[in-house]
Amino acid sequence: FFCFFNESFGGINTDSLSKVFASMPDDTNKVVQLNTKANYLIKKDLDAALILIQQSVRTSEKMGYDLLLANSLKLKAKILRKQGNNKEAIEDYKSALLLYEKLGKTLSAAKVLNSIGARYFYMKDLSNALSFFKRSAELRAKVKDSIGMAKVYNNIGEIYRMLEEYDKALENHYRSLSFK
Repeated sequence: FFCFFNESFGGINTDSLSKVFASMPDDTNKVVQLNTKANYLIKKDLDAALILIQQSVRTSEKMGYDLLLANSLKLKAKILRKQGNNKEAIEDYKSALLLYEKLGKTLSAAKVLNSIGARYFYMKDLSNALSFFKRSAELRAKVKDSIGMAKVYNNIGEIYRMLEEYDKALENHYRSLSFK
């Protein structure tokens, strides 16, 4: 079953859209379609996106497919973050992180660690932010993700700048520039 989404879905009643998805069999295609539509709706209607991603999470849990569940939880966390629900977003990011680690998805885990660090950073919890950014850097080094390393060392440098530890800030900012 293939479900095509276009601009016309943007103004559809979420109850109607939920009914469309409810009529689909619970399989990987349904979860992928729910995630795709939820990701599209992030720019237009966060509440509708959240409804769809919650359905995706439930379907993924029912199927027992951890990779789809991790991806759905990560997208749910993104939606919650955009709604300003940082604490809830962190919980979903942490759940996704556990699944990515269990599955050996090192790069995905590193990206989620960076997202958790960013949430703590914006909540002004610099100690937790630094801890998660450092864990992200360790994993990114293992998979030789140079672009990600540049980003995370920049984040670490910014935390040290805010802590007025300027030598460490400069060290990490310069380190971020060393990656190509």
